[in-house]
Amino acid sequence: MKNRIQFRKTIYAVCLALTVLVLSNRISAQTPYRPFTDSCEWSVSDDKYASAGDTVINGVTYLKIYKQHSNQNFVFSLSEARYLTAIREDTVNRKVYCIMPAGTIIYRNNNQVGQTEAPQEFLLYDFSLTIGDPVTYYAIYVDNWSYMVNEAIGTCTGSSLIHLSDGTPHKVMTLDVTVNYITPGDIWIEGIGSIRGFNNDFFMNQDFPNKKLLCFTNAEGANYQTGYDHDDNPEDCYNRDYGSSIADSKSENFSLYPNPANNMFTLSFTEKQEGEKRVSIMDMLGKEVMNVENCSGNTVNIANLPAGMYIVRVQSQSSKVYSAKLVKK
Repeated sequence: MKNRIQFRKTIYAVCLALTVLVLSNRISAQTPYRPFTDSCEWSVSDDKYASAGDTVINGVTYLKIYKQHSNQNFVFSLSEARYLTAIREDTVNRKVYCIMPAGTIIYRNNNQVGQTEAPQEFLLYDFSLTIGDPVTYYAIYVDNWSYMVNEAIGTCTGSSLIHLSDGTPHKVMTLDVTVNYITPGDIWIEGIGSIRGFNNDFFMNQDFPNKKLLCFTNAEGANYQTGYDHDDNPEDCYNRDYGSSIADSKSENFSLYPNPANNMFTLSFTEKQEGEKRVSIMDMLGKEVMNVENCSGNTVNIANLPAGMYIVRVQSQSSKVYSAKLVKK
């Protein structure tokens, strides 16, 4: 009798595993692949990532990824961000590769094993995995002096879907990865990447337990909020202006002078501007403290603003948005 019960339990476990595997394969087969695209922004605790433009390396086209960090409230600025890596996708096989520069230090389970002599590709994400599949896991990390890649072995433990605000489905992979007895696991989302940070850097970051995806916004404005907060603020994602797109922050076409300013500053554009503009000035908590709805000129009076640091955001008549930091004396 006892053997029969054990046999039934075994059969049940096998059937359950097969059912989950079949469902996982159906998710892969039925869900269109969601690629990484230009002009997207990720918010991961006090880090921000953005995709901005293409680059050609060894005759291959890649999408460039930038990272910016601050423990203060901030709006992403491409001019202040650090180039992180560049990626290319095999959309047929649902794989994402990153290319790292010559001199990148390679670690395996946090132990240094070599260094690249030329630009080298690494498999950053593999969305073709099914439950039970092994995965070679690469975490990339960039500090002030060098580029590093940490290799580990993991296992796919789950597959599901999430939907952006516009209803588009994105495949989600759950992973079990252990390095030096640390097993925080990870979650990958197609077109978004790791919830620990675009580059999965949590094994090389002492703050990895606290690094979590807050939200993601694509070029079309569709967003995804994970429900995580930062500093016990449940609306942190948008209070920190994490909902803005990279197009809102391309400061290379826009500047302010003088900066720092006393009572007045002037808007300077490299692109021709026509018609009236809306100028909004926000404090570093994201609160609007002043606005000029129909600004026809380029000079703004800030005599009534207290001294401090602000974000100036300008929306043109064509709905293009520019932003820059301003210091008021």
